[in-house]
Amino acid sequence: MRKPFVASHGCRPPVEVQTSFASTMLGWKGTTLYLVLTGCPGSECPGGLTQRLAYRVDDSGAVALVDSVPKDLEHPPGSIARAFGERVYTRVSNLTDSIKVVTDDGGPWLVRFVLDRDGELVPVRRAAP
Repeated sequence: MRKPFVASHGCRPPVEVQTSFASTMLGWKGTTLYLVLTGCPGSECPGGLTQRLAYRVDDSGAVALVDSVPKDLEHPPGSIARAFGERVYTRVSNLTDSIKVVTDDGGPWLVRFVLDRDGELVPVRRAAP
């Protein structure tokens, strides 16, 4: 039996997705970021039991669980290089328990969001490298 994920800072993913836990950055709509956490609520994770929790993160850092994600997202994740004509450089990287962001081309990646002990996605008040 696989043990539930426990991050180095002691947080756990939400109970609904604790087994086979994964996170995916979906993209932006305006200045709002969308991401999804997936996994299963029990100790096993056959395909039919996989749960999906979608979140919206607005430009103030507020995080909200949402029922659906817009289909026409802008800026899907992928390229690290600056795109032709890109004025605002922002890249996002997700780990199993946190989200890192870089806003300067070649600059440091800073942790901006983490999963807390209750499995909630919360903003980090002071960014850490």
